[in-house]
Amino acid sequence: MIFHRNLLPKSETFVLAQADNLHLFKPFYAGIQHSGGLELPKNRVCSMAGRGLYGAVAARWFKLTGFSPSFLAKIRNIKPAVIHAHFEESGLAALPLARELDIPLITTFHGYDATATQSATGPRKILDQIYGRQRQRLQQEGSLFIAVSEFIRQKLIARGYPAERIATVPIGVDVDLFTPQQEEPKTPMVLFVGRLVEKKGVTYLLSAMAQVARTNKNVRLVIIGDGPLMPALVDQACALRLPNVIFMGACDSATVRQQMSIASILVSPSVTASSGDSEGLPIVICEAQAMGLPVVATRHAGIPEIIRNGENGFLVAERSVRQLAHGISLLLGMPKVRRQMGAAARMNVCLNFNLKLQTARLEDLYEEVVRDHAKLRPGQ
Repeated sequence: MIFHRNLLPKSETFVLAQADNLHLFKPFYAGIQHSGGLELPKNRVCSMAGRGLYGAVAARWFKLTGFSPSFLAKIRNIKPAVIHAHFEESGLAALPLARELDIPLITTFHGYDATATQSATGPRKILDQIYGRQRQRLQQEGSLFIAVSEFIRQKLIARGYPAERIATVPIGVDVDLFTPQQEEPKTPMVLFVGRLVEKKGVTYLLSAMAQVARTNKNVRLVIIGDGPLMPALVDQACALRLPNVIFMGACDSATVRQQMSIASILVSPSVTASSGDSEGLPIVICEAQAMGLPVVATRHAGIPEIIRNGENGFLVAERSVRQLAHGISLLLGMPKVRRQMGAAARMNVCLNFNLKLQTARLEDLYEEVVRDHAKLRPGQ
């Protein structure tokens, strides 16, 4: 049972990709609400609340109390062997279900759920206090906690999650789907893919591109993604008089792959947000590397676990416009180095971040927790 509080945001294709690559287990999907984002198999979806005001109220009540007999009955009929929740809030919500069904609960932590600080004021503070109490129960009763990077694993330990029940398992990408481009791009193009929020650092990328454009006037910057900072970033691009910036908005995976196939480099200028929110291990970096794209990124969170500086990309300091511009300019000006780094990037992903291999590791963990949980039952 793949559990997510909201089935399933379009930005979280990695959850669906991982489930689609399961072989020993058949994935069903359960959540508090069904957003209608990513398309899921209709005969394998179970949601507690519908859309609209009633659905929102019912969802909030379940998050706070874990009480919904009808939802529990639906899941009981499916007879899942294990619940795999994505993100901490989903793990907290799924804990009462796992307890009632007497099955193991695995929770994967992807980034903000292990790094963001609690709210200091307002209604959210009350929720954070409730979640804090629930978090202690999750830490005690959760069968396994999965971190997508070693950075996230260390954050979980610092938050009180038991180290002996934390496994580091990056999700990875489909290296048969994300394959290298065949030709050198005719026009230099810098690509960014991600949500337009503070931790993605796009404001620093725009400032860096203003410096790059002084010596490379033909370079294009393509930004794929949407979010609350979109208007401010468009205004910034206009103020900087960047002539070749394209904001494409949110795009599907096929469009992302198509843009990667004509890009020169990918840039991932992530920063630690004012809330403490950080990346886990950005899946877009794995996708770009699988396609033979070198990446310029910041030394942030789990990013140095996939980028080896000077070998398959460049790492720069967070919020350093000068270093970001220098890394971009170096790669744009050295086609041979780009190709060498791109080949090294592809090899790195095939060996260490291959979706099929990582999912096989995950299924080994599924089997292990199911066996261990069975041993704890009375009479077993």
